[in-house]
Amino acid sequence: MTVAVAVSGGVDSLLALQLLKGQSSEVLALHARFLEPEGPERRMEGRLAGICRDLGVELVTVDLIDEFRGLVIEPFVRSYVKGETPNPCALCNARIKFGVLLELAETMGAGSLATGHYAVSCLDTAKRPALWRGHDDGKEQSYFLSLLRSDQLSRACFPLGRWRKQDAVETVQRSGLSVPARGESQEVCFIRDGDYRGFLQDQCSDLPGPGAIVDSLGRRLGQHSGLQNYTLGQRRGLGIAHSEPLYVLDKRSRENELVVGPRRELAADSFSVRELSLLLPSAEWPDTVFVQTTYRQRPRGVRVFPDPSGTRLQAVFDQPHTPATPGQVAAFYSPDGRVLGAGLIEAPGDRDCGASFPEP
Repeated sequence: MTVAVAVSGGVDSLLALQLLKGQSSEVLALHARFLEPEGPERRMEGRLAGICRDLGVELVTVDLIDEFRGLVIEPFVRSYVKGETPNPCALCNARIKFGVLLELAETMGAGSLATGHYAVSCLDTAKRPALWRGHDDGKEQSYFLSLLRSDQLSRACFPLGRWRKQDAVETVQRSGLSVPARGESQEVCFIRDGDYRGFLQDQCSDLPGPGAIVDSLGRRLGQHSGLQNYTLGQRRGLGIAHSEPLYVLDKRSRENELVVGPRRELAADSFSVRELSLLLPSAEWPDTVFVQTTYRQRPRGVRVFPDPSGTRLQAVFDQPHTPATPGQVAAFYSPDGRVLGAGLIEAPGDRDCGASFPEP
């Protein structure tokens, strides 16, 4: 059975391609264009084609610019308009790489799609697809893959799951490959200059404008430049002179208000999750569950209370914690690193979960 390998031109995807080719697998290289290529991207594509020829692997380049805009960029902008802070990389993996691209790979005769992610996929004891943390603690990327459905995971392949990043780099260097893409890939790859505020303004004419900065009692302290320019827990850049440091506590999109307060008011007891995708039925989750609400965050212990619909839940921290940022991904793990499920963090008051939860 043919394995399609998504190749970006970077170290990780090229090593995944080499490893699978070396295992005598029938391999097809797929390079997806998510943005209209500029000069550097076109030169990189040319070098990538040469590498694939040298490896004896067919390279197919597919144009997914429209799909990427509709499934990643536009939801990214809409999320910011709502006052959220989205995670486009996780959406891209679920909707584009293991959505559109996987479907295209299957039309080309591939039975699975491999990527250079540092995560482990395998079957559990019940022969169900399971996703686990990668073995390199400093690089593992299961968080970005946590929104995948079981049917997608069953056709996913991650050859680097048990590798360390440094070993991967050294292996590619020893092989003599000249890696065409330089540096690490960026999470927001479609904002080439890194100016996401300018990008949002170019993409959307109805972004929230300036509004009041208030404290938790509603007292006006100043004016913000637009809710999309702030995130929960942010301290710097508020432009307020105060007797003690202030942090962003909440973004009230309906009132266009930014709520700030001292650090002692920052702690949260719980958060809600929408669009929940389960890789293991919630009834089988262990008693001890950990959650990660950003990529670099240390996992925190939580109690979870799923909605009967199976698409929402409330998570209650074992100990008060900084607020989970609406729009970000909440990935739930077992103590030994298995991804149990994930969803999008919901802003307080967006919608009732439809279930009765205990008081935190």
